[in-house]
Amino acid sequence: MPSTYTANLGLEQPATGEQAGVWGTTVNNTYKFLDAGIDGNLTVPLSASAYTLLTNQGTDSLGRNKVIVFTGALTQDGSISIQPNSAQKIYYVINHTTGGHALNFSQGSGPTFKLLNGYSAVIYADGLGGPAGVFGALADLQVNSLQVVTNLIVGGQVQWGAPATFNQLSTFQLGVVIQAPMTVNLGGDAVNDMYYRGSSGQVTRLPIGNAGYQLTVGTGGVPTWTAQPAPTLPMTIIGASPNYIFTADSSGRMYQDGNLMFTTNQGMGLGAGPIGGRGLVVGRNLGAVVELDVPKVTSGTAAGRVLMFSTDYVPRWQMFISTEPEVADVKSTAGANFILAGYNNDTSAGSNFLCAYRNGRLSIGSVYNDQYDAKLVVINAGGVASTYIQQWLNNGGGGVASLDNSGNLNIAGTLTCANPFLTLNNMKGLEIGVPAAPNHPLGLLHIGNGNANAAGIPSCSICLEKSTTTANLNASQNVVRLFYYQGGFCIQYQIGGVTYYLSAPITNQTGPVTWQVGTSPMFF
Repeated sequence: MPSTYTANLGLEQPATGEQAGVWGTTVNNTYKFLDAGIDGNLTVPLSASAYTLLTNQGTDSLGRNKVIVFTGALTQDGSISIQPNSAQKIYYVINHTTGGHALNFSQGSGPTFKLLNGYSAVIYADGLGGPAGVFGALADLQVNSLQVVTNLIVGGQVQWGAPATFNQLSTFQLGVVIQAPMTVNLGGDAVNDMYYRGSSGQVTRLPIGNAGYQLTVGTGGVPTWTAQPAPTLPMTIIGASPNYIFTADSSGRMYQDGNLMFTTNQGMGLGAGPIGGRGLVVGRNLGAVVELDVPKVTSGTAAGRVLMFSTDYVPRWQMFISTEPEVADVKSTAGANFILAGYNNDTSAGSNFLCAYRNGRLSIGSVYNDQYDAKLVVINAGGVASTYIQQWLNNGGGGVASLDNSGNLNIAGTLTCANPFLTLNNMKGLEIGVPAAPNHPLGLLHIGNGNANAAGIPSCSICLEKSTTTANLNASQNVVRLFYYQGGFCIQYQIGGVTYYLSAPITNQTGPVTWQVGTSPMFF
């Protein structure tokens, strides 16, 4: 029966009755292999980036040594494969290669262990065959106390569950998390002292200044306390919050916790810095709001809310809310109307106004009664509405058009439009080229001068109509209609509630036309 071998160190196990008289060689090899596996150490000079750390069965193998030091010059990270992948191994490995590259230990397709250049570690291979992996044996190390003789370099977070003392300089590359209050003692520390980063990076203590002193930047950028100069003018800052800190940056802007900024020759910003000489900038998004607010009053006079535009400190335009009282009813629109007013060069109030009322009315040219029936009121310079709810004037003050309270529209003529060119009358309808006159007896369209003959028939013209039907007269109306229909011309009229048609064929007619009268159109 042939010999078998142990799984991890590859020690030969002779079968029963085998190797009679020669088994001493096998035993001696086993002792040697055990000695290397327990206390053996090895230096492996790497000449390539890939190396196999092999443990053979029953023969000398470098992979049996416990401590392995890797040397040699590398130009990239090295790959160390522990074989066979079925052997469970524990190694003390040291990366003394040059070039600054790491060594990656693997056994199968499982996890690998990365040993950084210049460091050592205890690793183990799990020997699971194809999916075998290599792990750090001290990955989560627990000790009661740990003394670091030289430097402690932490690649991740550091947390202390109890007070910690550092007697030497400590470097934390990725930050430190302190969950409990931190006490800094640099010597001579007192209540309200401040700390800043010194020129070499160390934390430096700045004793708190005296009352009335301000923190400034001294020579070399060192913060220092200086006596605050006595103000020559009142310096109350409206809107400031108690205990908030005002600072000035290198551009001369003043901040209150980053929300209030003053910039030389540009203006003031609330929530965003002013740019381009814009004066006042509020925010820089769609939600920014500027609000002028005063308490509401229901009787008497409210305080003004005014936005003034001026040149050389002389008022030119003013936008404001009117001072009438506001009714307490939640659905009321009384009071607080919006007014745009202009000023004359002598600073007196001008005569041009625009007033928008909260009930939906709008007046142009004068501040007018907000209960007026009109939706739009355009008043002349004198502010007199008379019977017109809209009037349009030319440069000389003459009437161009007007709309009165009865709904009559007059175009051209004087202010009262006594001799209009075009009139839309609420009773007579449309009149073109005639003066305003009593209701015309013959209907809604009147073209001409309005002079009638002895029979009461006016001198006028009426347009022809090409109709698609003849059944569109109302018997209750006295209507005369001229129209062209299916090759014939017809005059349609009513007498005593009966509709008559005076008809004549005109299609392809070259001679005299015969007219006929009847109660229906003829010849078509």
